[in-house]
Amino acid sequence: SGLLPHNRTNTLGFSQGLVDTTPCHDPALDVACPAHPGDLLAHDARTIHWATGNNSPTRTRRALGFIFYSIHAVQDEAAHAAYQQKLAQAMHDSGKI
Repeated sequence: SGLLPHNRTNTLGFSQGLVDTTPCHDPALDVACPAHPGDLLAHDARTIHWATGNNSPTRTRRALGFIFYSIHAVQDEAAHAAYQQKLAQAMHDSGKI
């Protein structure tokens, strides 16, 4: 199946958030995956995942995101260019870049 509707969040980078989790979220099915510094968590792009807020007054939460595509993947060049332009404008307007 495809991806649920999502939008950018206020987190600089590659963060996306679901528009509405109501139709699909059953808390009884949640699986916690606690991580420690240096741990690696990998998941499919269709996996709904999140982390609670970083409450540390002295440490940031840094992450690297890698996206792997099938050799058969085809990029929609027009949609990609439009998204990049919209993202750059939003980041500029908010003073993040």
